[in-house]
Formats: sequence, structure tokens, C-alpha cells
Amino acid sequence: MKKELSQQQQDDAARLRLLFDAWKEAHGGSQAKAAAAGGFGSQGTVWQYLNGRIALNASAVLKFAKLLQCSPWEISPSIAAEYDLTKELGGVNREDEPNDWPFFSIPRSRFDALTDRQKGLIEGRLAAILDEIEKDPGISAKK
Repeated sequence: MKKELSQQQQDDAARLRLLFDAWKEAHGGSQAKAAAAGGFGSQGTVWQYLNGRIALNASAVLKFAKLLQCSPWEISPSIAAEYDLTKELGGVNREDEPNDWPFFSIPRSRFDALTDRQKGLIEGRLAAILDEIEKDPGISAKK
């Protein structure tokens, strides 16, 4: 009997799919090429991860992060935090370069794809949220 993936695991697979599709388009990649280059064993394994048929694990997140040249946090914030995967990647996470993107669960590429108007709307909403937090520092503890 197949075990259902949790919502968090499904979200990880969806983030991975977005990153993979961008990599595929930019580099002319394929699932077969990813399997060979990333050390996944087969195209079928890559397909299962991308489509949420099997849950990602720390090893798979590291392999995909290296292949896609992204942070493990962009794929799975929970796995990256649990296993402290940033240290495992050496130079891939570009710790020696400035990282001005503060959101671990939102890939920068998603934001960059927005129109200037959409970015302005987000900036306005974020400013309002920050104002609210500054007025009530305990707000993050509220449910």
C-alpha cells in the first residue's frame, strides 16, 4: 500500500518541480540527464521525486540542490533545517557571496518573474506586516 505524502512533502515536491522546470529550460535538461548527472540511478526515480510519488530525503535534496545550483532551502526548508544541509554543499550555497534573498521557502526566481506592479503590491503588503509586527513584537507568538 502506497503511503500518502504529507502536505509539507507535497509542497517540497512542488518547489522541486518549479526549480527543475527552470533548470530544464535553461540548460536543455531532461529527467534522464538529471538522473545521470545527479546520481539518482534512473530517470524513473527523478520522475517520482518531481511528481511527489516518493518523499524527498536529505540525500535527494542535496543531489538536486547541487544539480540545480540552488540552496537546499529552496527545495525543502524543513529537510534543510533538520539536517543543516547548507554545510554539506560547500561552495554551492554561495555562503562566501552576499545573499540578499531573505525567504527560504520562496525561490527568488518566482519573485523575479513578477511584473513591477505585482512586486509593488507585495512590497506594500510586506511593509504593512512589518509595521504590525513592530507595533506588537509578540505577534509572531499569536495563533
